[in-house]
Amino acid sequence: MGVAGIVPPLAIYLTVRTRAEIARIESKESLNWQLTGVIVCAFGTSVLSLVALILAGVGLSVDSAPLVTAAPYVAVSPAAVVGAVTVVFSIVAFLRVRSAGAYRYPFAIRLVK
Repeated sequence: MGVAGIVPPLAIYLTVRTRAEIARIESKESLNWQLTGVIVCAFGTSVLSLVALILAGVGLSVDSAPLVTAAPYVAVSPAAVVGAVTVVFSIVAFLRVRSAGAYRYPFAIRLVK
């Protein structure tokens, strides 16, 4: 998930947070974004997997091959969408912080305070 996943922001947050204020703030922000992505992917995939099972069941009951064939692909979309959005937001955050600014991810659930 994301550019490098949840491990880099967690490692930076745990190791550098007491020494550099900007590293603490930005790694916490990135960690919150990564955790939000994991939650959205898990919830979205679960819901869409249920929809895919229902579509497959309906397709089998009405003898409709397109529904049965397309059903497994419905559940793949949350991870792809969240992954693409995470890559874009991570690059924007990197560029903003590198130019001595700060970046706040727009849709992150603030789990780490």
